Order: sequence, then C-alpha cells, then structure tokens
Amino acid sequence: FEARKAGTYTVSFKIKTTSGAFVKKSFKVFASNGYAEFKSVKFGGQTIYSENAKLKKKVRVIKETLNSKISKKSGRFYVKANKGYKVTGVCYDLENNIACHKSVSSEKELRCFAGSKYLQSNSQVFREAVKEKGFVFGTPCQIAGLHKVLSGNGNRDDFILIEIFCHGIPSYKLWDEEVKIISKKIGSNRFDDLKFRYKKNDWHMYCIRAQKDEKSYYGEREKDFFWQVYFEDMMLSASCYECRHRKDNSYADIRLGDYWGKKHSNNSEGVSAVFCLTEKGKQIIDELIQKGDVIELEKTDNDEMLRYQNIQGYQQDTLHSEVLELLKASDDIGKVVKYYRRKLPLKKRVKGLLLRTSGIIPGNIRYMIKKKIRI
Repeated sequence: FEARKAGTYTVSFKIKTTSGAFVKKSFKVFASNGYAEFKSVKFGGQTIYSENAKLKKKVRVIKETLNSKISKKSGRFYVKANKGYKVTGVCYDLENNIACHKSVSSEKELRCFAGSKYLQSNSQVFREAVKEKGFVFGTPCQIAGLHKVLSGNGNRDDFILIEIFCHGIPSYKLWDEEVKIISKKIGSNRFDDLKFRYKKNDWHMYCIRAQKDEKSYYGEREKDFFWQVYFEDMMLSASCYECRHRKDNSYADIRLGDYWGKKHSNNSEGVSAVFCLTEKGKQIIDELIQKGDVIELEKTDNDEMLRYQNIQGYQQDTLHSEVLELLKASDDIGKVVKYYRRKLPLKKRVKGLLLRTSGIIPGNIRYMIKKKIRI
C-alpha cells in the first residue's frame, strides 16, 4: 500500500461500542490502477485515499477521514474540546435568517457550524468567549480584532484563532432580497435547512440549497441572484474594499480555505488548504494528523495556492461607493444592480453577461461540459 501498488488491501478498524468496549473489524478496499500506481482507494463507496489529498510546505492540504464529516470552517478541532476548550464558530439562525457566532463545548454541538456562511455574523458572543480558553473561527478582520482584545487581556495564549480565506461580506439587503426570492419558490421564509455551498454536482459547482418540508430550492451560481451580485463585488462592505487582513496581515494561528486552481480542477469532492501561521497552529494540525483526522499530506508552494485566492484589493472604488449610497436610499435592489452593471468596464460586463447567459443551459448538462473542459 505504501509503495502505491494497485490491488486489494485489508484495512482493520477498532470501533468503540456504546458499552465502551472495542471491537475489531476488517474490510477489503480496492486501490484503483492509475498507470503503474494506484491513484485512489474506495471504501463503502467513498474515497478514503486520493492522490489529491496533500499537505504542503507552509500550506497544508488535507483529506478528511470517513469519521470526520464536519466541515473545515466548522470547528473540526474537537480534539481540544475535551480538554476544557470551547469552540466558537458561525451558525445560520434559521429563525431570523442571519449568521451568528455561537460557543459550544461538545462534538455534537459542532454540527451547527458546518458549511460556509457568506454573511456578516453577529459576534456579540465574543464578549463571553474571551473569558474561557478555546478555539475561535472567524473572518480575518474578526480574528484581528479578537487577537488585540485577548492580547490586551493577557490571555491570548489560551486561544487558538482560526480564520478563513475571505472574499468579502455582502450587504444584508442583498441577502434579504435572496430570502424573498427563495420564499416565493418554496412558499415560506422560514427554512428547515439552508446551505450556502451545497455540492449538488461537485465541489466546483456548488449552489445555495434551501429546504422547507418537501420543497427544495437550488440556487446555482450562474442563475442565482445572490451569487451573481456577490461575485460582482459591488455590494460588499466598504471595509472589505480597504481590508488589510484578507491578504497577509494575519493575527490567526491557522488559516483555512479551498484549494482552488488547476492543480485540483478534476477533484470533485473538494480539497482543503491549511496555512499554519504559528507554532501553536502547527502543533494543532500535527495532533489532528496523529489522531487520524487527516490521512494524507504533501508539501506545496504558497504562491501556487494563493494565485487562485481572491485576496487582492478591489478596483471599482468610486462606483462601489455610489452603490452603497444607493443602497442606503433605496430598497429596490434590482434597480441598483442595473445601475452599476451599466457602469462596469466592458470586459467585466461581457464576462458577467456570458456567465448569466450560461444559466439557460440545464445544470446537469452544464456540469458535464465543465467537467470535459477541466479534463
């Protein structure tokens, strides 16, 4: 197996039962042949090894094991939760349709943090969170502010701060408009479940999924109003345009993100990049590796990974300022969108038009076309 020979292997597991006893079970796994070496291993229909699972230089690219289903932005570091550490992360408040920070102390409670939330979170819980040691997840600007508070309190060493690669935070007026659109489709603005990055086809073709009773809404990036406007960058917060922390002015111990780019363009499940920014952050990742929460590691080049992250500044400062003023004066989001799209540079207007037009193509066909292009 270590020599990467294709074939069938026996993998043994020790499973802890509810009584506390350990039961040993063995399973056969098949390593598929990719030329002279195997490239993936499947168990129970799921890939448990892939050549795409890597950890690199300062950037660590990780593949989670079968029993680690909580997302990278969720507070997956529950190895410390049993040692007196609380975990503070972001959940989506289905009652009020907002994102908010919450502190939890058990693995079961971590599940509410799973998945991305493309909204500014209510972080009032930080006032209490700073009193007890723990893990805290947030955007780079939130982590920078929290770092300064903790340093001033003299208890920064009691915390592990984890930030995400951040594209920017949109106006809640945009999200409120999206909620109205979804409500018309499924007949309610109170959802049973909502995911911003639901992998309907694969990692590269995510969509918003909202569910209510037996009804579901799928908002694909090419067709969905929220995604279209969000990635045009005109309704992001003013502070996002001037943010110093999105690029390299970080106060976190760890930074997490998707490993976008050509390198993993054919990976459908998703690959995570992990920057260990402090020795403490490195120790945490090493502990996860030892405990089997990540199963494959390899080194990569920082620049290669960062090339595909949106960490640079934005260019349309004057137009962006006009848009924010219009948003303050009007609740007609559609009118504001039409206004700024007419004023965008020609190249960006054409690109946006092509993207929106591609939404006419059925999602499954669009997925097949994109997959062929990636190959």
